[in-house]
Amino acid sequence: MNKTFIIENDVNVAHSLEAHLSLNDFHAFAFADGDADEIINRILSFEPRYIIANLVLPRTNGLELIEKIKLNSELAELPIFIFTHLQNPLIKSRCLQLGADYYYSTEEMTLPEFIEKFKKIIINRNRKNYIC
Repeated sequence: MNKTFIIENDVNVAHSLEAHLSLNDFHAFAFADGDADEIINRILSFEPRYIIANLVLPRTNGLELIEKIKLNSELAELPIFIFTHLQNPLIKSRCLQLGADYYYSTEEMTLPEFIEKFKKIIINRNRKNYIC
């Protein structure tokens, strides 16, 4: 099963992501009300294959969280999809330098468009891994 951990501070966006993903055979869990260590522990407990994260979080810095995820040996290989309202090229560049795999702004695409993009990327990644 395609387990996806969602780090999102906006409850409406979190629930929408969960609902859209569940309709597409993903098992999703949303969490955001914690510091970086709490979020890391929740991710470890859930054992996802993918992470979708917003950068604007109530109790932690999204950039620091990406860095902590990528420094954790159990989580380092998980793909991280950033979906945020921040459309700053410097922030996008920093996210990608820290190890985020994909960065999308809510200004560039709607939630349903993001879900479609996410699904296509996962399908292509799975095909590539299956062939290798």
